[in-house]
Amino acid sequence: MALRTERGVCVYPVLPPKAKVDFESLPHWISSAHCCNLNYPEQWTNLLDDLRRSCKMPRVPFMVEDLPESFVMRPAEVDALICLLRDPKREEPIAMTAALREAGGYRKSTLARALCHDPRIKEALDDGILWVTLVRTPAISN
Repeated sequence: MALRTERGVCVYPVLPPKAKVDFESLPHWISSAHCCNLNYPEQWTNLLDDLRRSCKMPRVPFMVEDLPESFVMRPAEVDALICLLRDPKREEPIAMTAALREAGGYRKSTLARALCHDPRIKEALDDGILWVTLVRTPAISN
């Protein structure tokens, strides 16, 4: 079974023979994927069949702008926010909505972009991340 990623790359999870795997430490999408277990000979055949087939995985959307070059990561603050955003009891989040409210110039949007670029958030939202900027007075062109 191929899985899609942000880059549209096919991924075939394979369990090594006689290995003990700590699934808790792996990305959550692996738990819902079929992992080829090489302890069973028929799994080799299935894996080879999968690899021979053409795999065309659509890329998942990631519409968040890049971080500015001057951005300085603040790991403690970002980690605290990610703990608030990710609910460990929720295995398959459908969507995340967060609002940051403060006067202009405090870099709220930059912080939000940094959160979206964090691998833990990308992993939790593996179907993609959409970014929308809302303003009070939109510029409407004819």
